[in-house]
Amino acid sequence: KNNGMHRNRNTAPKKEVAVPADPTAGLSRNQKEAVRQFIVFTSKSQHVAVDCLRANDWNLEGAVDDYFQNPGAYPDNAPTPAVDGTKINTLFITYADPDGDQIGEDGGMERLIKDLGVEGDDIITLILAWQMKAKSIGVFTKEEFVEGLTYLKCDSIDKLKKKLPEFREEANKKDGFKEFYNFAFQYGKGAAAKSLNLETAILLWRIILKDKFSFLDKWCDWLEKNHQRAISKDEWALLLDFALFINKDMSNYNPEEAWPVLIDSFVDFVRKEKTGGNEKDKSESDNA
Repeated sequence: KNNGMHRNRNTAPKKEVAVPADPTAGLSRNQKEAVRQFIVFTSKSQHVAVDCLRANDWNLEGAVDDYFQNPGAYPDNAPTPAVDGTKINTLFITYADPDGDQIGEDGGMERLIKDLGVEGDDIITLILAWQMKAKSIGVFTKEEFVEGLTYLKCDSIDKLKKKLPEFREEANKKDGFKEFYNFAFQYGKGAAAKSLNLETAILLWRIILKDKFSFLDKWCDWLEKNHQRAISKDEWALLLDFALFINKDMSNYNPEEAWPVLIDSFVDFVRKEKTGGNEKDKSESDNA
């Protein structure tokens, strides 16, 4: 029963419109998650998912019900290859730990990454976890693995391997990179913790912000020597803004803006280091 939410089939046909390259562009995080779940349930394309969800006011249950009752009302203008759920389950068994409920610590994740032809410290390993919506570092649960590969339309290692360049490209887009970066905080800390262990944070930063943050090495070294505490969600998020904003002499940094104390302290350290500690902090001299 679709609670009357499906389209009125008696209305005049709509004009044909070009199919957008990315039908999820401009959608909110919750809407994107609804698209993902719709695809997992129906094995249809993003275009069908977005079309049907919009017609049902983004009600996932109503949209799935509407689609199965009226599949002809949602033609697929960008059909995707069929995915074989049995093959995906077999893949999971191939890499699963001996207890069978996850791919992780007993070598399965290492074998999976090796079979994909990438190194363990390649950023693509984190990007793949992002695509799978994994919740714990170094682990794919059966649900995450099966739902992830169903959504990605990959029922073999070869298909997944061929998708990796597409995943990299998505993570390098402005909005995609920010979403990926913020995912890494949740992924690294795990479900129970509120903050991210410093050692893990530094490991993730060195991978994710490589070639994006000119002070990356100095930042990580300074934290190891001076901080020794976990990283909060706010500190993690604003470090990205700082990394993409700051110039090489830090002349565009304003301590009066709402930066975390941790970043203020780091800027103060770098500025004093450059002057040998003999001059006042630039922010003080600017106000003199």
